[in-house]
Amino acid sequence: MILCLVAWSAQGAGRITLVSDPWPPYIEGSLDQPPSGGVAINLFNQLFSQLPHWQVDYLLMPWKRCLAEVEVGHKDGVMLVFKTPEREKEMVFSESLFEGKALLWQRADRPGGHFEWSDWSDLEGTSVGVVTGYSLGSTPLQKAIQQGLKIQLVEASSDRQLLQMLSLARMDFAVLDAVSARLLLAELGLNAQIVASRKPIDRYEFHIGFSRHSRFVESLGELDRAIQEMKMRGEIESIIYPR
Repeated sequence: MILCLVAWSAQGAGRITLVSDPWPPYIEGSLDQPPSGGVAINLFNQLFSQLPHWQVDYLLMPWKRCLAEVEVGHKDGVMLVFKTPEREKEMVFSESLFEGKALLWQRADRPGGHFEWSDWSDLEGTSVGVVTGYSLGSTPLQKAIQQGLKIQLVEASSDRQLLQMLSLARMDFAVLDAVSARLLLAELGLNAQIVASRKPIDRYEFHIGFSRHSRFVESLGELDRAIQEMKMRGEIESIIYPR
């Protein structure tokens, strides 16, 4: 099923394309196709319905390609992206949509028992898995490594692969988004085998990043006002974290 915004003005409508890779439960579907669903897609449909002079299409593609296509202006924006100094050179960002957090996941039968960390030095001598190409969790870890801590980074191509590798003891820990990981663990039947430390290893704000070449940049203030209004009404939280 092709998902696109259902409401736009018949005349004078602008059309933009937002891209992402699949990231259940936020964005679901297959590469090179429009999303099949996801709580973030529900949020974007609701959000852009308040900008009826814009029509929005969505497309899924590999993450690195998403960033590259938006940076050069071939696509208008990338969904659920973190704001970084490097990305601000090529993109402008919406108001923060909502906060996410990355947790440090481990096997429940970990030798030495359940691990709770308080400082980066607690991870010295361990191996920690991250997803290739994502800044989620890996940026603070890389800074700790640059400061001299001996932590081995193990890369995987996806959240799913990362959890499967962790279940096979290919690493000591894995860094994953709390919401995404819990959904995947249920899907993989690993709820009892893999658990998380209580303290988040990273917190981040989700934005929409728009190409500086996109015509939509002129409407960014309007979009930000719509985001603020949805936050005040509690709508974003109810969409992203349905009861």
